[in-house]
Amino acid sequence: MTPGALGLAALAALATLARGRAARPAAMPVPPTTVNARRRAALAVIVPAADAATRAAGLTQFLPIAAAQAMLETGWGRARPGRNWYGIKGRGPAGAVNVPTREEFTPGKITKIRANFRAYATDADSVTDWLKFVSGGRYSPARSMTTASAALWIWATGYATASGYFPALVSVSRRVAALSGLSHLQIDATPAQNDLAATLGALAPGARRKAAADLLAAGRWPP
Repeated sequence: MTPGALGLAALAALATLARGRAARPAAMPVPPTTVNARRRAALAVIVPAADAATRAAGLTQFLPIAAAQAMLETGWGRARPGRNWYGIKGRGPAGAVNVPTREEFTPGKITKIRANFRAYATDADSVTDWLKFVSGGRYSPARSMTTASAALWIWATGYATASGYFPALVSVSRRVAALSGLSHLQIDATPAQNDLAATLGALAPGARRKAAADLLAAGRWPP
């Protein structure tokens, strides 16, 4: 069995253990060990599905992004209405769920809105749809990029309005790698990529998207 397979098997076992734990009263402090068990249980759902989907599509560099985005978008699996692990808006294979969300249309200013989000019959359907979404259309240049550059491109060209989304994603990926024991799930951003993320984060989403497209057209992407 490969190290990756061992890690996936361990995650699956942890998910089974986590499901068997008795729920703690809401008023009681949650020990770090319990928090980590819940997070590993969420990873045990997403990582195997994302591993299978990215391998089948020949886009294995997207695996760390798949794991980190699922955890970032759902708060480590706590909020996933309609089995939507990636916060993709619109109507999905199982319809749509209308829920409140927050957007950052102007850097530093949070706007609360309600929106329809895609719903899925299974968690694996959510992963498969996400991969199709982020590897097509305006995101398609990411198919030929390394993991960190692809993650930066996907955010900058419109996946999320949050100005600090990329550094948050990188930070979550480190925790994903540590909890899963799978080091290849960490997104390693270069100083140049971090600097570009800070520059793009100061722009409104529309201007951010245009700036990224201009850099690509000028042959200056990936950074």
